[in-house]
Amino acid sequence: MREVIYDQAFTYKYSRREQTFAGLHLEDDVAEEVKSRRLAELIDTFQMTTSIRNSLLEVGRLHVVLVEGEGDPQGNTFTGRTDTNKRVIFPNQRVLQSISKEEAKHIAMSSLAYSLSPSSTLTELLESIVQKRREGQPWCNEVKKGDYVIVKITAARGHTLRGLPVAQTSITQSTSLSLPSLLSNA
Repeated sequence: MREVIYDQAFTYKYSRREQTFAGLHLEDDVAEEVKSRRLAELIDTFQMTTSIRNSLLEVGRLHVVLVEGEGDPQGNTFTGRTDTNKRVIFPNQRVLQSISKEEAKHIAMSSLAYSLSPSSTLTELLESIVQKRREGQPWCNEVKKGDYVIVKITAARGHTLRGLPVAQTSITQSTSLSLPSLLSNA
């Protein structure tokens, strides 16, 4: 587990399956407390290695996220899957209607120094982009389930990422942005 550093792990204690070879012919000679300890060690190792990997590779990166639904009952956050199938949680806040490749590059390369006050600094950056534009209605105020949103990843905890929404997009639009190459920590 430490060597491979998996993105996902489905871990369980061993349990006997009656109609298998082991269930029919072998005795389960491992104590429950040993199984529990081993499982806890495996889960802790997975969480630690995945947190480190995601902190190094994902924080600062822009991802296309498919919004799967609300992240909390109050509707303050959304949850979705990144373009690399990682879970991300982000606040329910207004986003740009679209974004250009140059704007995406600017946002991706912006400092993560805003981590103490993420929404205000990113909002200021997005506001400056809006003011530079001449087109009408640059904001999209309502993100909903099924939308694609570009999210800047700000933190990683285990295999779950946290981020800030930047702009609505589509698969076609996001392809032209070349997001995987826009790493702020590259």
